[in-house]
Amino acid sequence: MDVTHPPSMDLSDYLGLVRRHWWVVLLLTAVGVAGAAAVTRTLPREYVSSTSVLVQPSGGDANAAGGRTKGEINLDTEAQLVRSTQVASAAAELMRTGVPDRDLARAVSVEVPPNTTVLQIKYAAGTPQAAQAGSHAFAEAYLRSREQNAHYELDTQIRALNAKLKQLNTQLAQIVTRFGKLNPESPSRATLDSQRSTLQAQINQLNGKLNQLSTSTISVGRIISDAGLPARPRKPDLKINLAGGALAGALVGLLAAALRHRLDRRIR
Repeated sequence: MDVTHPPSMDLSDYLGLVRRHWWVVLLLTAVGVAGAAAVTRTLPREYVSSTSVLVQPSGGDANAAGGRTKGEINLDTEAQLVRSTQVASAAAELMRTGVPDRDLARAVSVEVPPNTTVLQIKYAAGTPQAAQAGSHAFAEAYLRSREQNAHYELDTQIRALNAKLKQLNTQLAQIVTRFGKLNPESPSRATLDSQRSTLQAQINQLNGKLNQLSTSTISVGRIISDAGLPARPRKPDLKINLAGGALAGALVGLLAAALRHRLDRRIR
């Protein structure tokens, strides 16, 4: 039993279909564009605002290693800090919002321009005002967090130096007491005097470091370009959606033209 297969169509056949049924293809393409425009209007808007922060070295940066670094600053670590729970919680207070910290952190992205120590802190929201406020709040919260950490590290170093000084001063007082009780002709006087000089030199050195730390000024960074009010949404992208709608409409139009052509042949 012979089975008759429909002839295959090549490019010239499809071009012929378009010429004969161009109005079908054009109509469905227009429908696709109109549908894409209608859907785009119903989609939620997403606005993005960006704040540029210049990051300056603080006391804790010197121990960071690996990642993208610039001098003493590990920018990968700083970018993670921007999206941390600590910063998100502080940003929520600045924004006066009840949105959970995790949701706020998801709306934040951080970019690092090449060969800079600048963090571009971007915040996405449903309105231009919310995007601007969120970007600025996270930048402020990040700088405050770095400053708090730097103060904590500085205070830790000062406490450690004070503890060491207390220990050395106690040892020095003991040696001075023992030295005063010795006979002027005692052979131990030279040893104790050497120990006293060594301890005094160490104490003087630590006092110098302590004075330097106590008078040091902490500068962790600053905002060099504050968040602006975005003029248009990043999502949805109207141009991409219209192009997609036109392509989908054109494909449906070609299928409709092919179906119409086959039906016409069967009728004949």
